[in-house]
Amino acid sequence: MLCDYCQKNEATNVLKQTINGKTKMLHICDSCANSMLFSNLFSDFSINHIFTHGLQPMHAKKVCEKCGMTLDDIMSSGKVGCDRCYDTFAAELSRSIEQIHGKSSHTGKAPKSASGKLKQKNKLEELKTQLSRLIEAQDFEQAAVIRDQIKALEQEINHTAGKEEPDHE
Repeated sequence: MLCDYCQKNEATNVLKQTINGKTKMLHICDSCANSMLFSNLFSDFSINHIFTHGLQPMHAKKVCEKCGMTLDDIMSSGKVGCDRCYDTFAAELSRSIEQIHGKSSHTGKAPKSASGKLKQKNKLEELKTQLSRLIEAQDFEQAAVIRDQIKALEQEINHTAGKEEPDHE
């Protein structure tokens, strides 16, 4: 049987995923298995992603229309070629930035007057991301704890916002 990824080499590995009694299998060769499992931080490899979205053939590579860069070029140089690369490779770059920095949004300094609200909103986003990951990992007990923290923080944000807005009665 040929590798489901490269369609060239003999498949010697089987990836299995069973969810709710349904099993999906992927057959891959040693070369593809090694490149998937030991790739660098710019990799978009995720076993869950493969099982939910399927394998994208190796020969179907994205190319930036403006400068001609590929994701491999960006991975090897560590730099994008132009402004259009950010749009072309948005999903891949976002995952890479998230892997490197822990999140894909900037959380730098803010004006002192807005820092309290901003910290609360950032914390809320972090908790929502954490909740999604816990649900995906089926850690429902910890997810319930995070859900409760989200509700409490949302109430706190709404309560604070109500105090700051003047009454129009």
